[in-house]
Amino acid sequence: MNEHQLDKLKNSKQMACDGWVYSTQRMDLLIITISSAGIYVALETLKYAHEKNIGQIWLLKTAGLCFVISIIANFISQSTGQKANMHHIHYIDEQLAARDNPTQNQINNIAVYNCDANFWHHFTSGFNIGSMILMFMGLTSIVGYFIFMF
Repeated sequence: MNEHQLDKLKNSKQMACDGWVYSTQRMDLLIITISSAGIYVALETLKYAHEKNIGQIWLLKTAGLCFVISIIANFISQSTGQKANMHHIHYIDEQLAARDNPTQNQINNIAVYNCDANFWHHFTSGFNIGSMILMFMGLTSIVGYFIFMF
């Protein structure tokens, strides 16, 4: 592989990383926005159902609860994501410091930071997936309410 191909490959990787970061940020925004709108729709529909004495509101309550928990899970994922990134930064810094002739302490620190980063990354992934699932459950519940009640 010549230098030009290597540079092209590095640029392609950088563009893919930038796209991944952008799509992750957009997904968080979408979850927060859709869940917030869902809470509003659920509350307004609950108000309407109460005024019109429509008895079956458990789907609305379920939807609202799913949306609220989805937002909370998304906020928690932001916190665990920060911790994962912090440990990853320490991991990279330690690797750079130990580049040529690492001491045993540096090797141990690299292993610890890597383990910590992976630990928090798994929590972040779990909360992101949970947040998305809860949002879809809220959407399904509220759509189900409108289908079956109106």
